[in-house]
Amino acid sequence: EEEADDDDDDDAGAGARVRAFVKRKTSSKKKKKKDEEEEEEEEAKDASGLETIVLRARGIELHVSPFGATVTRLLVPDKRGRADDVVLGYDALARYDASEDRPYFGAVVGRCANRIADASFSVDGATFDALKKNNGNNCLHGGGVGFDRKWWTVDALLPADVEAGLGMGVRMSYVSRDGEEGFPGTATVSATYRVVDGGEWRTEFRATTTKPTPMNLAQHSYFNLRGHDAGVSVDEHEVRIRASGYTPVDPETMIPLGSVAPTTGAFDLRDWTAIGARPPPGGYDHNFALDGYNQQVNGRESALFLAAEVRERVTGRRMEVWCDQPGVQFYAGNFVDA
Repeated sequence: EEEADDDDDDDAGAGARVRAFVKRKTSSKKKKKKDEEEEEEEEAKDASGLETIVLRARGIELHVSPFGATVTRLLVPDKRGRADDVVLGYDALARYDASEDRPYFGAVVGRCANRIADASFSVDGATFDALKKNNGNNCLHGGGVGFDRKWWTVDALLPADVEAGLGMGVRMSYVSRDGEEGFPGTATVSATYRVVDGGEWRTEFRATTTKPTPMNLAQHSYFNLRGHDAGVSVDEHEVRIRASGYTPVDPETMIPLGSVAPTTGAFDLRDWTAIGARPPPGGYDHNFALDGYNQQVNGRESALFLAAEVRERVTGRRMEVWCDQPGVQFYAGNFVDA
């Protein structure tokens, strides 16, 4: 896994830079005791029933709940050194387990992130049309009770490995049984979160299945680099996405139309653009086809590449998103109540 700075832009300030790395591996086929060097890993629980594992490194603190493998807090400093929580979330477990109109704050969504049209798909000549419909006539984020509403098993608390460049972390897993939410095959999935000195948060997904099945895991955190309780929107955040194509969607259903269109107008985010400057009707909730995937990954060993960046000038915070996937979903929270 590689990282690099991009210095061809003007500064947003001297604040912390948050790097978010995402790596996924899929295939189809038939509490460790603390010592003095692991004192940063903690478990916390409050009266709300929300249990979290706390991971710390220099310049970053990440709180993770086994419920939905959910990131509940992410604290990073601003340009003056003040740390704020920059992801949205709740203080009580019951809020994450809501059955209707939930925003999936911080959770791992699956089996299949985003929408499956008409809650039906075909694979290897077989049609599966009994998926749970939870978004009109569509199946969204795995159905009514997706991975975000499941208790994951904490498999390991991972100590920092300085030589490998890895920070402390946690690995969690979930077994989705054959037929769950209408999907075929038993799927065993794992999510590993790590933090690294300098403000890095790394995520790696793995999945194996007993039958061919859609598998598209996503980490569904919402970011506000001013701070989750700053009382301001992200309209003034500036974004840059390294993509010359995107997938248009039906504005009523948000289902992709099956084509890749050039990024023009509101969708051309290859240069720094304020999120609220010229959004498309209905706002941003679109998949961007990343240029870096074709250049660095297709046909070769998977490698992380810089996909997108966000900066916020008041705090000086900046976030980079690195991944090994062909697309990145840019969602500006259009359906979230303010």
